[in-house]
Amino acid sequence: MSMFLKLGGSAALIATLLAFPAGAALAQDASGLDAITFTAPQAIGGGANYQRSCASCHGAQLEGFSAPALSGPNFSWLDRPVSEFHAYIKDMMPADAPGTLSDAQVSTIIAFIAQNNGMEAGNTALPTDPAELESMRFGQ
Repeated sequence: MSMFLKLGGSAALIATLLAFPAGAALAQDASGLDAITFTAPQAIGGGANYQRSCASCHGAQLEGFSAPALSGPNFSWLDRPVSEFHAYIKDMMPADAPGTLSDAQVSTIIAFIAQNNGMEAGNTALPTDPAELESMRFGQ
């Protein structure tokens, strides 16, 4: 837990500033990760990939069926690195054929899930290279 969360008011700000060496950048949020980026076409393509590979277990509306929900308050990947989610999907999903989705397919599915969790599409596509996802998180 950061010093900022342990202390209140001005003392918290001073403690937080003292904890960082001169010239160090403060993270924009508590996770230290950037918000996910994706395009609308990616999310649309991800919807098709999701319906084909994920919906039978996670539900057509990401509500959960025989597998956990991928939207709403029970979506357990919010504010976690997108690279972890990508690796999990790539290695473990779909349950009946793990490891059969390409990096590009996984990225489109993640874009679809992000959009269905209220995140806005933009002009920058979600990378397909898992290493480029390490600095991104779900969240709003």
